[in-house]
Amino acid sequence: MKKYNEQFKLGVLEYVHKHEELTIYECSQKFDMSYSTLCRWLRRERFDKSKELVRVQEELREAKKTLKVLKEAYELLGK
Repeated sequence: MKKYNEQFKLGVLEYVHKHEELTIYECSQKFDMSYSTLCRWLRRERFDKSKELVRVQEELREAKKTLKVLKEAYELLGK
């Protein structure tokens, strides 16, 4: 099994995203790598982005709660 460095991996993923007209198989052939490896990288990338989205959504919920409390406190102090 070949080992690819992180820079190569990021470059391949960037290429795939910039060349949406090509299939995953065509991209894997261009970089002389297995189709399954590239699919695994893409799945992992999608999973990581989903985790990040969930984290950011939770952060936003917390920020909204904090803002609501601050607005209520401001209204109470203003009266």
